[in-house]
Amino acid sequence: LRDIDSQYFNANEFAAFKSIRAGIYPGIGVWLDFKPVKTTMKIEGMDAETLIPRLAALSVAPGSPADRAGVKPGDIVYEVDGLWLNNSEDLIKFRMMSNDYLAKKIDFKVWNDYRKELKVKVDHNTSPIKAREKLVTGETGKVKIVWIRGAEKRSTEIERAITDTTKTSPDRFLFNDTAEARLQAMVAAGKPITLDLRNNVLGDFETMRKCLALVAPAGTYGHYAVERSGSPAVLKIGKGPAKPVKLKLLVDQSTRDAAEVFALALSAKGYAILSGAATGDARKLREVVQLPDGSGYTLATGEYKPGAPGAKATVAKGGN
Repeated sequence: LRDIDSQYFNANEFAAFKSIRAGIYPGIGVWLDFKPVKTTMKIEGMDAETLIPRLAALSVAPGSPADRAGVKPGDIVYEVDGLWLNNSEDLIKFRMMSNDYLAKKIDFKVWNDYRKELKVKVDHNTSPIKAREKLVTGETGKVKIVWIRGAEKRSTEIERAITDTTKTSPDRFLFNDTAEARLQAMVAAGKPITLDLRNNVLGDFETMRKCLALVAPAGTYGHYAVERSGSPAVLKIGKGPAKPVKLKLLVDQSTRDAAEVFALALSAKGYAILSGAATGDARKLREVVQLPDGSGYTLATGEYKPGAPGAKATVAKGGN
């Protein structure tokens, strides 16, 4: 579908998907997914930027093996157990170097050295999908991983284990089966509420909408824009509190999916203050479907936009 938010997961991966949604991380303690990375390439002699999807840690469970190894949200997986994750970025670089060599901008040795380096990678490679399954599933066994963070490569050796974030970081708020009752109890206490939405991915959108109705008055809180023809779905609350509670939301780049929509919908209306860094810019409404054999898929059906369709909306950015 040419959409990194619409993906198929085999039974092992889908079990990990559901477990992480509930706050329990198998594997090394991360959720890995595709992150668009800007890459400069030459098109007809002109520099142009393109987005290349790279497998990255989008969420790192607090207290997990990956967390203890220093893995941060946004780190890109470069190599797993000595196998290079094939990606088009290195191939584009080689194509650009080949053009520069033919144009006599670089000498043969520079081009040939990189060709040899790339051949070694291609001869010892794995797919990002296989690498993800290896890192997000299992309870035992060490894995050697090379990560990219900016211009730096970091080598780690991480032991798989089960990390229950409901115990290691109980203050973190997840949009799972317990979210509505938990937030309802907070609202009933009648005190200002702070929700930690960091390292928050894969949340359930219907649960998020129910939570929104607990803290915000009735009204429209944005829409899910679609590229195809047809009316976009509207994020609307039919009944909510007349006087909303004071709400502070802790966010950063690992605040994604339902958690990010929740934060942006409330901040756009002035019903919540965002504290922290900018959110993850992952606002796709995703349908989650489990198949009879235990596998499953996600299907992106729209992208969240604050305000009514066609209207310009201002979203508060994270800040202390």
